[in-house]
This record gives sequence, structure tokens and C-alpha cells, in this order.
Amino acid sequence: MFFITQRPATAGHPVQRQTHRWLVEQGFESPSVLAVHGSRGRAALALDLDFLIDDLPRNCVDVVYDSHCRPLLVSRGDDPDGEETAKRFKIAVVRSVSEALDLLSANAPTVPDETFSARVLKRLGLG
Repeated sequence: MFFITQRPATAGHPVQRQTHRWLVEQGFESPSVLAVHGSRGRAALALDLDFLIDDLPRNCVDVVYDSHCRPLLVSRGDDPDGEETAKRFKIAVVRSVSEALDLLSANAPTVPDETFSARVLKRLGLG
């Protein structure tokens, strides 16, 4: 698992260190944080990621265009236009990061002839 951030630099410690500290405070013991300045889709491609969880529709669309990774959009229901965009691009929509992680972990490999990605996409109604 990687945490990819595009946060701008701020005063104090580097973005990567600040994000790492925040994630530890959220309960992640040893998060791998990658600070990128360009396309999240290119980062997903370079890392050969299967899934990416993001809360911005534009980042999810970027991932669709620049990689083979499947994005999951976290939308708390306050962005109907973003959700509509996600649907047009066949991007799965979840209501929380916790829901996305539960979905991914519930579909961990168990059946040898069906891939992890195929199980998740089927569960999302996209496969």
C-alpha cells in the first residue's frame, strides 16, 4: 500500500514527512508516502498499482487515462457532478476510505482462477 500525495510544500518539514506523521496519527503504523508533482495516473502506472483510492474526481480520471489502475472515488455525497463524472468513466464510488479498504480486503485472493481485480470489479458492478 502506498499513500500518494500532491500536497504543496508548506513551512516546516517536507510534505512527505508531514503526511507520514498525519497517517501515523490516523492509525497507519508504517505508511509508505510518495509525494508527486505530476500525474497520479503516471505514478500508478510506474508502481503497477491495481487500485487507487482518491477523493477528487479529476485525480480518478487522470488514473483512468494514464494507467491500467482502477480508481475508487471517495465521495461523501456532496459532489453530484463529480459522482456523475465518475460514472461516465466507470469509476467506482464509495462513501469513505474505510468502505474502500473494506471492499478491497474482503476481496483478497481466495479463488485461484479469479483475479483480485476481477473480484473487486464484480463486487462494484463494473466487471
